[in-house]
Amino acid sequence: MLKLFYHQWLAARRSLYWQKSVFLNILLGIVGIYILLNFVVIGYYADELIQSVYPVSDTINHFTGLLLFYLIFDFFARFMMQKFPSLIIQPYLTLPIKKQKLIHYPILKSMLGLFNLLGLCLVIPFFIKAVVPSYGFAFSTVWLFSVLALIFSSNFIAFTVKKKFSSNPVFIISFVLFLGVVLYVNFGEVYNLSSRFSAVLLFISGKYYGIFFPILLLVVSYFTAYRTLMNNHRLDDKAEPSLKRTSGATFLDYYGETAGILLVELKMIVRNKRPKSALLYGLLMIPYGFLLYSFNSDDYLLQMFIGFLIISALAMPYGQFVFSWQSSCFDGLMAHNVNLHRYVKSKFFVFSVLAVVSYILSLPFVIKNEQMLTIHPAMLLYTIGISSKLILFFGCFKSKPISLGKNQMFNHEGVSFVDFLIILPVLGLPALLYAGFVVFDITGYFIYGLGIIGINGIVLNRFMLSYIVKLLIRRKYKIGMGFRSK
Repeated sequence: MLKLFYHQWLAARRSLYWQKSVFLNILLGIVGIYILLNFVVIGYYADELIQSVYPVSDTINHFTGLLLFYLIFDFFARFMMQKFPSLIIQPYLTLPIKKQKLIHYPILKSMLGLFNLLGLCLVIPFFIKAVVPSYGFAFSTVWLFSVLALIFSSNFIAFTVKKKFSSNPVFIISFVLFLGVVLYVNFGEVYNLSSRFSAVLLFISGKYYGIFFPILLLVVSYFTAYRTLMNNHRLDDKAEPSLKRTSGATFLDYYGETAGILLVELKMIVRNKRPKSALLYGLLMIPYGFLLYSFNSDDYLLQMFIGFLIISALAMPYGQFVFSWQSSCFDGLMAHNVNLHRYVKSKFFVFSVLAVVSYILSLPFVIKNEQMLTIHPAMLLYTIGISSKLILFFGCFKSKPISLGKNQMFNHEGVSFVDFLIILPVLGLPALLYAGFVVFDITGYFIYGLGIIGINGIVLNRFMLSYIVKLLIRRKYKIGMGFRSK
């Protein structure tokens, strides 16, 4: 098994992608380390954050209860985004290696995934700072192993469920409805699920035999994932991502043929002056938006606007010229018969990643303003689920070319009346929602409603992108004609 890990490391280190894109890989590594450090800081100061938001006496009990919702959201995020590691299986078939060992490899390697590392960075600092001094080593050790077993079990369960229901949108909608019911039951004071979960986990931690229950769940979930992969892998299955790999050894391989278009998009941003300067100016808007929070903390509509300003600080400058970035080579893209669905999907992916980066950069500000704990996640969901689709939709009606070598400042090249029209639906929809909440006198739930709309947009992502692709197919000749008229 160790040789398989070593072979994959050699393949990654020797790949052409690593040698040609060292800067991009280093940049992604820095961003990943930054994300992990943010979770470490949140975990270390979790007891103080809980005391400031919920003035309770037992922060450990409350933190353990909140882990229930972390696990639920963690499972949903894994189901939507996590891809299991791949392995080139053909070269090993002629060697005396058992097929079971090849199946175990991607499952074991998934334990080193980002979501598991985030859980470790969140729980271990809290364990060291708060749990051990309060409950002692024996209780704390069982508590830690129980929580980590639940996090890793979520990893294996998400894989199993995704294998069986990834192509069924009914399951996704049902899970979103289930999540809404759980939140309503708990926070609507119908039944306190978080306190019950905390009581069970603390009870297990207080017994010397308690650690066997989460370990049993971990073992069962692992072998369920193993059995699922064993029963479903096929060497000639083009859609099977678990036992094959595309060219190169990079995280982009997991997105199939979309990876090539996405890589071109990232290189366009890194190598050209205008997209880099646009993102730099957007980056400066994040601390500016944070300063605006100090002026008014009670107006929900203003909070929504400031949250949108921060979360979309990087995504909107990119989305403003979403198709115009390729104005100089748009005819070449069409002549090469590029799959427009993958082309639009890569645009959506870049837009979403930039929004997530803005959200991550705003995480340290939570220490100064607790309202960001609800505002920014809701705005992130809305930006990815709704704003991204509106940007792509209106981008189909823009046909003004731009020069990538010019600076962004005081440069109005490519700007059209459509850029001003985009603001109306992007900010108008939340404003209408807020007006409806005002009528029913429930403005306190406005941010949650905005987040639910964003989740619905994410669930309907494939349908909405398909409509945009059809619109782009109808408009591509007019767009190309506009790009040629410089």
